[in-house]
Amino acid sequence: MRMSDYKLNPMIWMIIFGVFLLRVGTSMSIPFIAIFLHFKIGINLTTTGLIVGAAYLPYIVGGFFGGVLSDKYGRRNLLCASLFFYALTFFAFGLSTYFSHLAWIVGAVFCGLNLLAGLCRIWIETLTQAMLADLATANQKITAFNLRYTAANVGSAIGPILGAYIGFSGTFLGFYFTGAMSFIYFILFMIASKQSHDQIQHESKETITFKESAAALWLDKSLLYFILGGVFAYLVYVQQESTLGQIMVERFGNTHLFAAILATNAITIVCLQIPLTTYCLNRISLASLMKAGCIFLAVGMGSVAFSGTHAVFYIISQVIFTLGEIFIFSIGGLFIDMIAPVKLRGAYFGSMGFQYLGKSIGPLMGGAILQMCGGVVMLCSFAVIAIAMMFFYSKIGSHRIQEGLRS
Repeated sequence: MRMSDYKLNPMIWMIIFGVFLLRVGTSMSIPFIAIFLHFKIGINLTTTGLIVGAAYLPYIVGGFFGGVLSDKYGRRNLLCASLFFYALTFFAFGLSTYFSHLAWIVGAVFCGLNLLAGLCRIWIETLTQAMLADLATANQKITAFNLRYTAANVGSAIGPILGAYIGFSGTFLGFYFTGAMSFIYFILFMIASKQSHDQIQHESKETITFKESAAALWLDKSLLYFILGGVFAYLVYVQQESTLGQIMVERFGNTHLFAAILATNAITIVCLQIPLTTYCLNRISLASLMKAGCIFLAVGMGSVAFSGTHAVFYIISQVIFTLGEIFIFSIGGLFIDMIAPVKLRGAYFGSMGFQYLGKSIGPLMGGAILQMCGGVVMLCSFAVIAIAMMFFYSKIGSHRIQEGLRS
């Protein structure tokens, strides 16, 4: 990396800082929703998985529609609205906990709020990545996307630790904190983007319909295989947010090790993601890197199954699992940027939301297997799925990052 690669547009830095704020807040509340609903409200594991998975239903089509709208009308207003309503959603989460003596009301409200939060979150994810692709020069794209992913994981590392230290994790106070972080990002982005309005609007001069965007995406086979691989990758990955916490509570009686595991995940990414991806992307194809990621996910997931009550084994397993995450998820935005036509950039980034079908059904599937068969069978089942998804990444082509930057 050259120092010139870090001389980024101020709006890029604003986006990266905002991503950090959101992750601090969401990592303090979202991973603990399943624990909160099951152990404090008394909702069964399968229903809890259904409620948690509801957040990812809007991802499936919401990202695409949000991306197309941003291609047509500009990204700023849509992102501002998403941040504002995302903040309101978490304040509503906190208020709904006052009805904790009525489990069915809390469950129904959480399900509805999760749907709204999911729509806002996928629009935020889609639009911030599309903005980075709009604003960064070709030589800065790796740096910009790496910094965004790193900022997200620094926030994810700080959130659980901060939440556990001040007593927010697994309580209604965490929801208010997340709402506050989202509202701060909303205010900062409103101020910064007003001064850079022309840079970030990127309204299309052509009339692009949803049908035309969908047809273009359907004909891109590399994109389709990438999305299918992502569906299964997220099916595996979401177990960390939904069922793993419940397994930790069952095995250890508290959430302390679970918080440490989440922090380990984030710290590993912060320390290894940039050097690993910078080294690998210049030497091997994206497909090969993603297939290696499948193996690491499988080994990490399988190791947890047999770690018993040995805390150190969970930490080691998490490091292995996180290497898989780095090799699959951190480079997804770069792959999309490489293959996306400029006029459809928002739609292409939005299509990444289809991958969240895996995150939507993953908690329900994992919760059901956990309830019926136990933790060992559940974890091993998803390890097998991780190996099987190598097939899809073998079909996305032999793209290398240098080729993408030249195109």
